[in-house]
Amino acid sequence: SPLFCSHLEIYPVVDEKHRLLGVLDLQQVRQRIENKNPMVIELVLSMIKKIPHLNDEMSLEEAMAVFEETGAPSLPIVHEHTKELKGVVSHKDLLMELNRKQFHDKAS
Repeated sequence: SPLFCSHLEIYPVVDEKHRLLGVLDLQQVRQRIENKNPMVIELVLSMIKKIPHLNDEMSLEEAMAVFEETGAPSLPIVHEHTKELKGVVSHKDLLMELNRKQFHDKAS
């Protein structure tokens, strides 16, 4: 199951136009599923929570500032105007990209 294989801690929830509604905490979802709770769907839906997000026009530095402000391990990325979900990025992946960019800039 993708929920059990994901390296991310959150799962974005979108509406029919792919606009971000919020996220599920995958640790909580996994626990409910493993416990075979008969009200899993209702519980999962109640666990959707709004969190800060990044937009696809942000610079790497701006995105890093959001991570530093929130302390979130992963954040969804949405289109700046339509709020359509574009993806999810982890703090670790963003740090690696910033390091790669800084190394590349120094080498140029």
